[in-house]
Amino acid sequence: MCLRGETGGVRIISGDRVESFDRQIIVNALVGVLFSLGPIAIMVAIARAGRLSEADLITWTFGGYGLTGLMTIVLALRYRIPLPFAWTIPGAVLIGPALERFTFPEVIGAYWVTGLVLVILGASGLVRRAMDLIPTPIVFGMVSGVFLHFALDMISAFDSAFWMVTIMTAAYVATAALPAIARNFPPLLSALLFGAAVAWGTGTIASDQEIPIALASPEIHWPKFSLPALAELVIPLVVSVVGVQNAQGFAIARQKAIEFPENILTAITGFGTGALALFGCVPACMVGPSLAIMTSTGPKARWYIGALFFGAMFVLIGLFAPTAIGLALAFPPALIVTVAGLALFPVLRESMKMAFVGAFGTGALTAFVVTVSGIEVFGIGAAFWGLLLGFAISALLDRTDFSARKAP
Repeated sequence: MCLRGETGGVRIISGDRVESFDRQIIVNALVGVLFSLGPIAIMVAIARAGRLSEADLITWTFGGYGLTGLMTIVLALRYRIPLPFAWTIPGAVLIGPALERFTFPEVIGAYWVTGLVLVILGASGLVRRAMDLIPTPIVFGMVSGVFLHFALDMISAFDSAFWMVTIMTAAYVATAALPAIARNFPPLLSALLFGAAVAWGTGTIASDQEIPIALASPEIHWPKFSLPALAELVIPLVVSVVGVQNAQGFAIARQKAIEFPENILTAITGFGTGALALFGCVPACMVGPSLAIMTSTGPKARWYIGALFFGAMFVLIGLFAPTAIGLALAFPPALIVTVAGLALFPVLRESMKMAFVGAFGTGALTAFVVTVSGIEVFGIGAAFWGLLLGFAISALLDRTDFSARKAP
């Protein structure tokens, strides 16, 4: 038994109860890791299209996972809250076409300058002021648009892997419908195990994919500063980190009443981006979807334990980069998108509630629709434009809500 003091009395919590909460938290963190392992396929595609060597790809994986894993562990221990970090996927997508016009050292030079800009934005306090300026419903309109894609990807997976997705969904629902079982056997773990069994039984795990058991041998990459590369890449990369990835993470943290220093984290993201650049990796960022998954169950005071597990798994992925690349390419995509969709479905519900129940409805809807559209302008993705247009439209059509917000 353990005792916890509370206002108005003392509540007794059994050791089994705490253990079950920790089990849920670890499973959520594992799903967050699996969610973040899937994008290695994007990394491989970009590396091949950009004519990067296998050594470059392994080094990118080593830095992108190993260093951000260390960042996550250090911040979780320092603040006792979950602050998962990873490399930015929108930033990686921007790099693909750029590698056709610029050399890899020139692209890395843009990473360095991006990191410097992030440090300046964090140190100046501009990030917190910008987040305070944009109403919460508009931010969650954008976040809901991002999360909706994961739910739609899961539905689309029925076309390519009907039985796998059906069995995984049924296992999740059946486990969640029985609270006595769900407390000790998380529904997401049930879905993951059944999905892995179906993939193994049907041969959809790529048996011909080589999965070497080997440690990474990273190489240091030095930058070359080119004005054309800086002009094309720095602003979109900064926007992808601050206006897309970190904005999601900060919004979810606020929703969960997690207190953290936004300006300091932005500066830390900048320093992390400079460190990742040494290994040829795109900038660092806070991972909103993973944060949403690992804070979906369990007591708030123990959420940071999931972040520690998440960070430790990231460090292992970085150390065994060749193995991680092989595993990521062997997993059927339907398994990963289904687990991510199931994990984020309840989070999507809460995000939409934050967006559409209350004030700033027009701006929130605009942010949601633009984000779901997937448009890309000037190399910057839809989430940023959803946030920008949602605020602009809301300033014109939700003026009474802004006036009420300013009133004491």
